[in-house]
Amino acid sequence: MAAVANACQGECMPTLMAGAMRPIACVSIAGFAGIVVSQPLDVVRIKMQTTMRRARSGPGVFSCISGVLASQGVRGLYKGITTPLVTVGARNALLFLGYDFALKSMGTDSSKARFPELLVAGICSGLVAVPITSPSELVKLRVQVAASSEREILRSIWHKEGLRGLACGVQLTAGREVVYRSVYFALYETLARWMTGDREQRPAWVSLCAGSVAGVAPWAISYPIDVVKTHWQSNQRFGATTITGMFRNGLRTEGPQWLGRGLAPTLMRAAIMNATVWSVYEQLRGLIST
Repeated sequence: MAAVANACQGECMPTLMAGAMRPIACVSIAGFAGIVVSQPLDVVRIKMQTTMRRARSGPGVFSCISGVLASQGVRGLYKGITTPLVTVGARNALLFLGYDFALKSMGTDSSKARFPELLVAGICSGLVAVPITSPSELVKLRVQVAASSEREILRSIWHKEGLRGLACGVQLTAGREVVYRSVYFALYETLARWMTGDREQRPAWVSLCAGSVAGVAPWAISYPIDVVKTHWQSNQRFGATTITGMFRNGLRTEGPQWLGRGLAPTLMRAAIMNATVWSVYEQLRGLIST
């Protein structure tokens, strides 16, 4: 999303915000589309992470989808979608503004930054968006594992814990985002440069390919954190009261394979989502530039 970075070059935050509004709108709409097409695999991911307990092996991706369809119908594959759809605009805006602001603070931009600088900018990007990412995923997760609506989940959190309850698992979200976003942005920019050389304008197929690969690869190292986060935020904690205790109990109960459960639908979802996001984004960017 180089256009976002280019639009964000300015001397002050108001100028940066004003110049970035159109590309950020494109990013948000593209993110909306990505969520819609990939949500069924997110439902399967959470189901495999949380309900296949004490089993050495469980149903695969397609059998999980069949099970959800049989028990809940098509609506079951879109359970919990409301919260990410509502927050995707603000979340993506923070991600890319945080990324560009970090690069600008280091005296560079996305087209010239070295790999370590891209890593640092990705870390900053993920951390800046955590206040939206964490509560959004918290509500989505609890909707997906319980027979409750978003409104009921929010009401329950408010009555039991107040606003503080929305911070549940924020440290795990931050840890996953630090790992994922640093690799995501650095890998995307590296691949895009490799495919286009020094050309400033990148064809749509370059963004599509680089974005898809960059979206999938970071899960290989950040996924165990996501599994732990899912269990903590959904209150399926193996009888523990601390994250460390839950981690130990999970390994003792499930074995190391627990930390990789649900990885297949996650990778499939990442590929589909990023292919959709980058395709829609490039189309929208072309429209606003004409």
